[in-house]
Amino acid sequence: MKRIVSVVLSVLTVVLMSGLSGCGKTKGEIHIFDAGGKEAAVLKTIPNGVNDIKNTPYSAYIDEALNESALCIANEKGISYEESKEYLLKNKCKIYTSLNKSVSETIENAYKNAKIEKTDFACAITDLNGNVIALFSGNSEDKTKNHATDKTPPYSSFKPLGVYAPAIENGVAHWSKAYLDSPIKKIKSQSGIEYDWPANATDSYTNDNVILANAVKTSLNTVAVRCMQDLGVQNSFDFLKKSFDLELEDENKKAAVYGEEEIIGNVALGYFTAVSPYDMAGYYQIFATGGKYIKPHTVLKITDENNHSLYENKSEEKQVIKEQTAFIMNKMLQNVVSPGGTGEKARVEDIPVGGKTGTGDE
Repeated sequence: MKRIVSVVLSVLTVVLMSGLSGCGKTKGEIHIFDAGGKEAAVLKTIPNGVNDIKNTPYSAYIDEALNESALCIANEKGISYEESKEYLLKNKCKIYTSLNKSVSETIENAYKNAKIEKTDFACAITDLNGNVIALFSGNSEDKTKNHATDKTPPYSSFKPLGVYAPAIENGVAHWSKAYLDSPIKKIKSQSGIEYDWPANATDSYTNDNVILANAVKTSLNTVAVRCMQDLGVQNSFDFLKKSFDLELEDENKKAAVYGEEEIIGNVALGYFTAVSPYDMAGYYQIFATGGKYIKPHTVLKITDENNHSLYENKSEEKQVIKEQTAFIMNKMLQNVVSPGGTGEKARVEDIPVGGKTGTGDE
């Protein structure tokens, strides 16, 4: 992987004045500020989704900051979401965010230089206090989507959250526990052809025991499913709900009707649509914070034009796994980007990096 050098561009102030879907005849403006207190955008009308601001810097971030602000004001004032957007506009509100322009611009430049404009792309970055410092959405055909906040299957990147962390936390697994890397069963395709399940990314099996740490490193689906069998699907559901307030409603319903075995692969291998890159950036905090989770947020505070406070973020941290569990997971995730790991191209010299790859077909 080529090393990406951060390039700080001149600070841009975005003024959105025309061509946007508005809120009736409501007049006013909304000022959005970055983490340094500098103005990042001025909205003269309410955009109808990210499509209306797609050609401006930080558009994915502005879209989410406005959405989050509207939800905050709706909750504070007891009004509807649409009414709250008009309130923000009419009262010339100021939205203070944790946006880091330099980081955002570096991501956008890397995306452009990679020449993958025809590929949907998303990036979400938080600090260790839950502050979202950058969101980027590279759109292809559908210009209305903010891929950084849209729900999408996380695939194998969800294994550390839905399987390995709760399994280690509950004492049913440890980093050196051995699992057999072989098919668990045969299933039939819609055309009636039998095949081994689950398939590994390599389309092969060692048919030998593999310790958990090495299975994480090479993203073995067989081990993820076997570990989930030890943990139990319901225990995974309980962990995700208690830790992140995440409910996999469809999977819960299917498990109740058909049994856990029928949906174990959906959860163990991340084949569901309940999370976004924004969500995942928040969830992965726990592996770098000693097990503490703070719900990610873009908005720090909101004031009216006279600087009267309307909202201030007071997010609280929650210990969701033990510090020891977080330490073990952190080390295993660093192995993923070491030589031979599925994410080895993400290595950065002299900087500890950990992560998890996730690929799939839709």
